[in-house]
Formats: sequence, structure tokens, C-alpha cells
Amino acid sequence: MKKAEVQMIEKKKNNKNQMYTFFVMLMFAVIICSNFFRMHFSQDTYCINVDYGYDRYIKHFLSIGRILGAVQMFITKKLNIPFETMVIGSSVSATILLTLSWFILYSYTIKIAKIGENKKKQLLIAGITFSIIFNFCTFETLVFAEAIVLAFSILCATLASCIYTSNLKRKNVYTAILIFLTILAYQTSTSLFLIITLVFIAFKNKGNIKEILKKSIYVGLIYGVSMILGLLITKFMGNYLDWVERETTLLTIKEMIQTIFKYLDFIVIKNFYIEPKGWNFIVIIFLTIIFIAQVIKSKEYFHILEYIVLVALCCIIPILPLMAIPIKDQYMETRMAMVFGSLAGTLLLYLILVMKADETKVIKDIISIITITLFVINSIYFIRSSSENIATGYIDRNIAKSIIYNIEKYEKENDIKLKKIVVGYDTNPIYYYEGQIMLRSTNGRGLATNFTVAPLIEYYCGEKYDWYVSQEEIDERFLEKNWDAYSEEQLVFEGDTLYLCVY
Repeated sequence: MKKAEVQMIEKKKNNKNQMYTFFVMLMFAVIICSNFFRMHFSQDTYCINVDYGYDRYIKHFLSIGRILGAVQMFITKKLNIPFETMVIGSSVSATILLTLSWFILYSYTIKIAKIGENKKKQLLIAGITFSIIFNFCTFETLVFAEAIVLAFSILCATLASCIYTSNLKRKNVYTAILIFLTILAYQTSTSLFLIITLVFIAFKNKGNIKEILKKSIYVGLIYGVSMILGLLITKFMGNYLDWVERETTLLTIKEMIQTIFKYLDFIVIKNFYIEPKGWNFIVIIFLTIIFIAQVIKSKEYFHILEYIVLVALCCIIPILPLMAIPIKDQYMETRMAMVFGSLAGTLLLYLILVMKADETKVIKDIISIITITLFVINSIYFIRSSSENIATGYIDRNIAKSIIYNIEKYEKENDIKLKKIVVGYDTNPIYYYEGQIMLRSTNGRGLATNFTVAPLIEYYCGEKYDWYVSQEEIDERFLEKNWDAYSEEQLVFEGDTLYLCVY
């Protein structure tokens, strides 16, 4: 009885500590993500608000295999949830789900590493796992209206890694279900499952090379099958709906090589052009130096293969989908490379769990400094992304209201109702407002792309116009013009038509 009572007390104490830990994590996540808890926009968000928006985005998400994104839009439409409520609620929910992913990964790592009450080690693991989930490639997921679905995919992938490497009965069944849900939410997140699971396999089977190879190959097959399944779902839904948004093709060997080198440079070296460029590459170099030192010390050379596989996969996986896309249609956004964003954190986790690098005081201090640096940099990215996104939204709004004012002024002075707006570009259009840092889709101007100009202006004026995109007609009126800021000269009224030049 006494032993049972002690165990019960310890269990209650542990549960209480777990609740406190999650609460602290959640409070920190709220602090760095709080700007997303008010109305904010991505370029796509403006489009959802127009009359055909929900139907179009339901069809869009279905056609690219993101079924849960379509479900979110369908529920929002059917329940008549206000547009702003949906956007803000999605980001709030996403923050909670990302925190839950962080907490699960942290708790599972603490458990399998048997860290116990070592507070310093717990803090170290908390910092490392934070940089795996909240990294400079996942902050973009909070910008979009479907943020809750994107965060859910990360949660499912993280949970699948922990369950698959646990001793839970029927873990293969649970893993399959979670991976399937990940595919239905956002296929890219399955790469997190692959990388995290490989680290846990290397840790739990250390010294047993045969078992590590066998289980790693099996996990690779799970990932491969999930990707094929995602592709089949996308192909089926695209053909069923007769809505193929992304053309696929078979690249030549030369084109494949060009694509790999182009995007390796873009991702690894240029860091997506997100400032400061190259910082992540420098961190990986430092971690590699620590790894080499540990291998020389331990003389366990099989770790070299493990390390190379982790780095190679994190760099190559984001590029693989581009192998089936025509060169002219290829592009890369940070959310599509979240596995690369998690690389530094994943390598730190590998060094701590598998290499026991923190057992040497000097190395432990260096790892602690790197972990703190990563924690701070990634936190700043989340704060900056939300702040820059809000700032972009305000500038978009002000310019839109200026355009609306000029439309109303023209209509009043000429006693005419504007019906048609033709949109095109000047000679050198820019994607960001002057003075802003580049954060990819997070703070791209709403008035930078022709497909967002119409819904953005209609969002603020409440009027409907016939919209056309015609660079030829724009060139006739704005030939060789090149603005770097908004000017009323970009508006030319003729009859019931406005020619709008996007700079």
C-alpha cells in the first residue's frame, strides 16, 4: 500500500509538472506569435474573402490533395463563420498545436533519454526541440488562413515519430493513421517524421548497426509510400475535379541537375534570401566540427553515415517535388522546406542523444551557446514575420483606400459608374515594400500580384468590378514606367475602365 501511495503521489507530481511545462511553453509561443492573433493577411487570404473564394479554395485544396484544408473551408462556409473570425481563430489554434508538437517532442525525448530531474539538461532539450518545431521555415505556416491545418500536419508528423519509436502496442497502426492524416493536411510535413524518427532509431539502437539500417530503411519506405500515396491522391482529385493547378512532367537529367544545384544554393547558401544570409549554414558548419571531434574521440565511424544521411535528406527532400515540375513553374517557399529549417535542431538532438556530446564540459558549453542562439534567432523570426506581415497589411490597406478614393472621385466628377479594371505591371515590379526585410510569402505585398489586386480592393470598398489582366493594354499607357512607391500616376481612367499599373 505504501509503495502504491508513493507511486500515486509521484505520478500526480509528474502530471502537475507536465502541465506547468506545457503552460510555460504555450505562454512563450503566445508571446512570439501574438501579432497573428489579430486580423492579418497573406496574398491568398484576400482571395478567400471574395464571393467565389470559399468554393474556389475548396476545389483548390482538393485538387492538390490537401483534403483537410478543403474541409476547413467547407465548414467555415457552411457554418457561416465570419471571415475574420476564421483567420484569427485558425492562427490561435495553430499556435496551440505547434506548442503541443514542441511539448510532445520534448517530453518524449526527456523520457527515452532518462534525463530525470536534471533541470539544465531539460532546458537544453527544450531549446533544441523548440528549434525543430518553431524554426525559420515554419513561421510562414501561421500567416495563412489554413494555419490550423498546416500546424495539425506538423503535430501528426511529430506524434508519429514518437509513437513509432515507442513500445506502444499497435504502434504501426497508429503511425499509419497519423501519417495518412499528415498527407491529407500538408504532405511536406511528413519529412519531419522521417528525420526525427531516424534520430530516435539511431539513439535507441546505438551499437546495433544491422538494426539501425533495417529500421531506417523501413522508415524510408514508409516515407516513400506516403509520398506516392500523396501524389496518387493529388492526381486522382485533380482528374476527378478536372482542375489541374500544377502541371507535372519528367525532367531531363540535365534539368534535374540544374534544379538540384539551383535550389541547393537557394536553400543552403542563400537561406531563401532571408536575412541574415548564411547564418544557418554557419551553424551547421560549427555542429559538423563538433561532430567530427566526437567521432575522432569515440572512434565510432558508423555515425558518419548517420550524420551524412540526416544532412543530405534535410537538404534534398525539399527539392525532390520539383523534379516533377517544369522548370518554368518551379518555385520554393520556406513552408515547403520546413525539414531544412529543422536541420540545426535535429543535428543538436543527434549530438546530445546519440553522440553524448554534452558529456564533455567544453563541448557542452558550446552546444548550449548554439542552442540558445538558435532559440533566440528562431523566436525573433516569428516576431519579425508577424510584425512585418501586419505592417504589409496596413500599407496594402492604405494604398487600396487611396485607389478607392480616386475611383469614387472620378465617378462623382464624371457622373459615371466604373465597371472594369485592367491590371498590369510596370517595367520592374517589386515584391516587398521598400525598407522591409524579405520573408518570402509572409510579407509579400498584396498589391504585387495581379490575382490579389482585385480581392484586396474589393475587401475594403465592398464594390464588385470586372477584372482583367492585360500587360499589352497597360504597356500602351505606362510604357517604360518604373515606380518604387505608390503614385496616383499608376491610375488611368478612360470611360468606365480603370487601367491600374502595379509597381
